[in-house]
Amino acid sequence: MFYIYIFYNIAYISLFNQEITQKIKDEQEEITKAFLQRIFPEIKVSEKTHEQWLKSFEDKLCAILNELKQKNTDQTNPDLEKQNKNLQGMVSHYKQIIYDTVSFIEFDNNLIEHNNPSI
Repeated sequence: MFYIYIFYNIAYISLFNQEITQKIKDEQEEITKAFLQRIFPEIKVSEKTHEQWLKSFEDKLCAILNELKQKNTDQTNPDLEKQNKNLQGMVSHYKQIIYDTVSFIEFDNNLIEHNNPSI
């Protein structure tokens, strides 16, 4: 009889522990959902199990992040192309200045040598 009583108490405690563990797990899942929905309110997910909910949430979040990356790339490229054209124009301008300066110096040197052959 004593062993039955101990067995019954162990079974009761085990069941009680399982209930508490499940309750804590459920609360943590709800806390996680609430946290993620506060951070990303635009993402709506309606799956039933927590694992399915998380997977769906992750998929939608990845889609949003990829879309934002694409928009950022699309906006950056025209700006970079415009900046690149401006820089190429500046390089051409300064190349021309250097070419003109070198030509002037060579002309000046030739003029000096022609007027003063002894130098």
